[in-house]
Amino acid sequence: MERLTQNFIDNPEQWHIAPDFFWYDGSNQSLTFLPLGGTYEVEIDKVARTLLCAPSASSVLLQSSYVYVCGPAQSVGCLYYYPCTETLPENAIAMAETQSGIFEFTFAIGEQVNDDAFNFAFYLDKDLTDMYSGKTTAEHSIAYDGTLGSSYFAVGKGYLGHADGHFYKRQANRHLPKGSCWTAVIDIRSGLKAAPVYIKESRDRPG
Repeated sequence: MERLTQNFIDNPEQWHIAPDFFWYDGSNQSLTFLPLGGTYEVEIDKVARTLLCAPSASSVLLQSSYVYVCGPAQSVGCLYYYPCTETLPENAIAMAETQSGIFEFTFAIGEQVNDDAFNFAFYLDKDLTDMYSGKTTAEHSIAYDGTLGSSYFAVGKGYLGHADGHFYKRQANRHLPKGSCWTAVIDIRSGLKAAPVYIKESRDRPG
């Protein structure tokens, strides 16, 4: 992790700071860059108050193991879930490699993910040709809800109306708190097909 100085974030609570790429320390107004080595493109929009990040094109060419998140119409997005689109490569969201071979995507309900259309999948390439499959025997640890006695989320296996490899809410009429934050994690150290996956409640990162 690398600590960066900055002078453009004045009211951080009014900014959207990509949580898997940056950690903002209000005590000294510094940013900690979280992903592992590589070349990244940072997008700063002072008007929209957004700080976003993605691996550069040259970095993607050198490393073939970046993982992306994508979903169908009105389900998932980088800043807000994309309206009126299909599952298109140009809407793929780069996940942050926070440990070697482990990628994370943190999302807020009602912002990056639509609670009424919860549906996304993991892809190894931005062209969406190599997708994670829910038919794997790898470990699944999907956030557990003790009150309901079941998990909030599940992974489709290609039947019962759920597309293979796509995450969905186990109970569609169970509404998660708007603004609540969750982190989807995939571990591809043994390859995409045998990857353990997790969705857990998000937590602050150390500085």
